[in-house]
Amino acid sequence: MGSIMKEEKPPISPHDTVDTAEGEIINASGHRDQLDRQYGILSICGMALTVDNAWVAIGTSLNVAICESQ
Repeated sequence: MGSIMKEEKPPISPHDTVDTAEGEIINASGHRDQLDRQYGILSICGMALTVDNAWVAIGTSLNVAICESQ
């Protein structure tokens, strides 16, 4: 068994972009971005509160379901 030489490629960053002839920006995966990636402090705090409250709601509903089943 011999060793096979593979061509080393530089790692692709998800932030790499390419401009096409139409002016559309395409990311490293070959797709255009669907969402705006500029987040402000208010949107970050809003997302944090939403995720935090979701865990509380799931825990509460699980607790009620266990208590009511007995």
